[in-house]
Amino acid sequence: MPDETASERRGSDHLALGLTARQLEVFAAVLAASDAKDPLLPGAAERVGVKAGTISQTLRLLERNLGDVKLTETAGRRSLRLTAAATELAPSLAELLEMMSRFTSAAGRIGSTRSLRVSCYPAHLIAFVGRALTESDDDIVLAGVTDDHRAGSGEKALVDLIAGRTDMAIAPTSQGSNLLEPVAVSRWHLAACHGPRLPNEPMEPTPITNLVRDSILASPEGYRSRSMLDAAFTVVGLHANVVLESPNVPVLLYMGTLDWGVPIVPCDALPISEQRSMITGKGGAPIEGYYSAWYRKTDPPELVQRLLALAEAIAESARDAFDGHRLCGMVGDGDGADDTSGAG
Repeated sequence: MPDETASERRGSDHLALGLTARQLEVFAAVLAASDAKDPLLPGAAERVGVKAGTISQTLRLLERNLGDVKLTETAGRRSLRLTAAATELAPSLAELLEMMSRFTSAAGRIGSTRSLRVSCYPAHLIAFVGRALTESDDDIVLAGVTDDHRAGSGEKALVDLIAGRTDMAIAPTSQGSNLLEPVAVSRWHLAACHGPRLPNEPMEPTPITNLVRDSILASPEGYRSRSMLDAAFTVVGLHANVVLESPNVPVLLYMGTLDWGVPIVPCDALPISEQRSMITGKGGAPIEGYYSAWYRKTDPPELVQRLLALAEAIAESARDAFDGHRLCGMVGDGDGADDTSGAG
């Protein structure tokens, strides 16, 4: 058999490197939706559910990668239709997509057997996540346990998840991405820590207006708990007198014992024996939110099933940890599904 010419080799390399799964998938969808009596655009675009501009741009890129093969031809002033060459490629395209599907499925099965990498806040690890991980039969690795993730309402934890550095992140429900899916696992509220708590001391709610004359110790701006605190004061026309900021809850609690002010912290950052008064906003509603176990929508089904089982175990552990306490941790049927708040 004669050797390939340099030109042929360059063309082959260009084809192999230039084609993308997205181009092929759009082409296949257009082929399936095309109608010989209807110009490709915009008619096929409506049937595919993709913008006409996206289709035409994608097909132009595909034509460039295929070299001399033309997939479309002009049909009127602004419309295109598929060529005979495009239709002739349909069987080979179907075979290629099937091969790609088998390849990604095999890779998914291999990837789904590795250790699950989980990130969370230290307080959550101590309160309920640690127990769920310990009791799980799955192979789990703690990929990040740091209060640094509380900054920006847990944004860094979700960025790490999207980037593939972790498989699950326990983060506020308020955050999110169309690439991720949340499972609510724990409820929280803002708590006011007025001095040492006595055994069996009743925890009456603290209206936000009762804190106006207090010196407040709180998380820095940008943290979800601080944003919600400031918003609650704004709603009632007041301003929080924050005299000390720290992302470290133990620091806030310690400075509170030295009478620097009243620590305002997320209840889930406190041991159950130290649960404090729930702060209520305008109308007596608690200032609360939810945490979710986030995972990637694009993960293989086998991996998603493992992650969903782990999320349920974490939610169950949170319910057990705060059993009997309305104040924190309780996520019942339907709780948190539409919540837009979160802690940090």
